[in-house]
Amino acid sequence: MARQTRTLILETALVMFNTQGEPNVTTNHIADELGISPGNLYYHFANKEEIVLCLYERIEAQLEAILAPRDGAQAQSFDTVLRYLDDVFGHLWEFRFFYRDVNSLLRDVPGLRERYRDLAERVRVRSRAIFDSMVTAGWMD
Repeated sequence: MARQTRTLILETALVMFNTQGEPNVTTNHIADELGISPGNLYYHFANKEEIVLCLYERIEAQLEAILAPRDGAQAQSFDTVLRYLDDVFGHLWEFRFFYRDVNSLLRDVPGLRERYRDLAERVRVRSRAIFDSMVTAGWMD
């Protein structure tokens, strides 16, 4: 039951952050939306920043999975590149609060700036490999 409550808190926070903007949502708002006491929420998460960090773990994992090499091939097919794009745009929509509020989140959530910097470098390297495969295929200069 505790695991279910934790998951519900994260799912509710994600929806609220996406629709209302992360700066406009408090832990009390999340607890109220779920119909639980703030104390119950604090049993699972010490503060809103911890909720954001847990959602960020999802962002990291999903983005890494999206950009992982597909089909074991060095050169990508056009359909594979289109799937990358579709998956990336789906990811950006699912976690739009993060990308919309990234500057304030990086400033306000302890530890997030360093993690984001590391992820951005991994994304840059993987994106470069995808672009290089498009050059190899003759789709791009």
